[in-house]
Amino acid sequence: MGMLLALPGRMVLGQEFYREAPGQRFFSGSMVARPLQVRHWMERGFTEEQARRQHDFTVGWLLQFLDGRPFWHRESMDEFWFPLRPMETEDWVGMRLLQTGNFRYVCPNWRLFPFDCPQPTDPLCPRDPKFGDQWHHERIESRAGWQIRKEGHDDIVVTFFDSGIHLPDYSDHPDLSDLNEYRRLGYNAVFPTGPFPLPPYGWENPSDPEDVDMRDQPGELAHGILVAGAGAATGDNEEGVCGIGWSLRHRMVKIVETDPETPAAYMASVFYGMEVAANAGDRVFSLSWATSGYTPPDTCDQAIQQTWQAWEDNTVELKENYSNLLIFFAAGNNPSFEYCSPYSAALMVGGTMLDQNGIEKVWWVDSGPSGGSATGEFITLMAPAWEIWLTIQEHWFWGFYHYNSGTSFAAPQAAGLANLIWSLDPDFTAAEVEGFILDGCTELDDHIPGEHGEGRISVFNSLALASGTLWTRTPNPGIADEVNDLKVAGAANDATIEFFYGADDGSTSVQGCSVNIDIANAASFGTATAGANGAAVKTVFIPSNWSTGTMLIQAIEYGNPCRKSNVVTYTFP
Repeated sequence: MGMLLALPGRMVLGQEFYREAPGQRFFSGSMVARPLQVRHWMERGFTEEQARRQHDFTVGWLLQFLDGRPFWHRESMDEFWFPLRPMETEDWVGMRLLQTGNFRYVCPNWRLFPFDCPQPTDPLCPRDPKFGDQWHHERIESRAGWQIRKEGHDDIVVTFFDSGIHLPDYSDHPDLSDLNEYRRLGYNAVFPTGPFPLPPYGWENPSDPEDVDMRDQPGELAHGILVAGAGAATGDNEEGVCGIGWSLRHRMVKIVETDPETPAAYMASVFYGMEVAANAGDRVFSLSWATSGYTPPDTCDQAIQQTWQAWEDNTVELKENYSNLLIFFAAGNNPSFEYCSPYSAALMVGGTMLDQNGIEKVWWVDSGPSGGSATGEFITLMAPAWEIWLTIQEHWFWGFYHYNSGTSFAAPQAAGLANLIWSLDPDFTAAEVEGFILDGCTELDDHIPGEHGEGRISVFNSLALASGTLWTRTPNPGIADEVNDLKVAGAANDATIEFFYGADDGSTSVQGCSVNIDIANAASFGTATAGANGAAVKTVFIPSNWSTGTMLIQAIEYGNPCRKSNVVTYTFP
């Protein structure tokens, strides 16, 4: 066992050890410590008996150190959460424990804040609460994907870990469904006055809304309702906007303390809330609050690594215990920041935007407190993050809808896509769902390998891959007398795809294939090659006389055997 050292003040070798970060994390007056587990000691060469003695000795020493103060032992992770005593600092306590060499991690129970969202910059952007305002659905091809699957499934729940789901008067938002329709019981994991003694966690009481507080923060501080709407706003209900699916089952785990000025989430609330949701059978998690290790370059020191290790261990072991689970984290809104290490168990979601020419690119803002999406090797994938139309608390001018920007709203879109894929087939494994999402991503024009992950999500591409079927894109691609892009998804990488068209139902044989086109006297537009994301695009000129009627379009994937897509009816204006 290492020597115990008492280090005065918040100075370690002349510098701070744990560091608060404005807008991300602040001290809470409490900490967490996890002793090295038996397996950790055995990995260092100890026998099992020696490892158990070393672990038990560490726990005994820690209990002696904690004597006289309340603490919470979270048995599932063997974590000890405890408050500081008067005159103690986080640095002093942390270094005293860490220098024994017997702890996996020791770090503050940080108060976490949401990734801030810059104010909208375009005053002429329409504020009408309608689907057409949501530019991102066109880019991620939601409508094309919904021809494959648009409904959720009762057994598949996406869980948002955020600031609440109810409006201030405990009523539901009109676009986030009533309880037992698509919304599931919420859980309040908030430490009301700090985590010690053991806090009164609780499930939402459907017969008494005030029994367990699931309200979102007041006014402009509201965040949970926005995040939930980005992923799971009810579609086709004549209310405002639409999420990634039309009826995704969703749950709110409230992790944010009610504070009229600086609402924040205790790290302990997040960890415990994730465990509660996993126990409830939820499969998709979305977190849009600061985690750890998101720092300016060259600041990833031992102190940051301690907090990163706490997040890493909790998410890794959660996924080991609940194998059918996917975890999505918002990557953050500062391109100059980076993560000390990627999270091995979580998918980090960056953000995209439209530039002044309508071209989708990685989200970047020239000025303001938020400079755009974080980028780097830690990014797994991306989703739209700029000026996203969202569900909000009712405002005297905006109603229940407005737009906002931030990777906070990219993560729930990716999580919503996972929910939709799993709803297509609940027997998929988490690895399969993750693969369909990542394999279906689209690389943007400014994509940089190692900076932007696998690219931006595509609902159409991923659902087509998950379906195991070739799909021709609908709705209509464009207008007559212009160049149009025809698209097929769900193909094998490098497969040759041929596009056919005709005016009537029927049958046309295809040379070299045992399947026939379901169009009479079909003619060919030509071929295209499918990419790694399973999509093939054929650019064709549509004659002006096609505007007088409809045309049937279908595709063939050449292979052994050949596969044919669905038939779509196109009406060109």
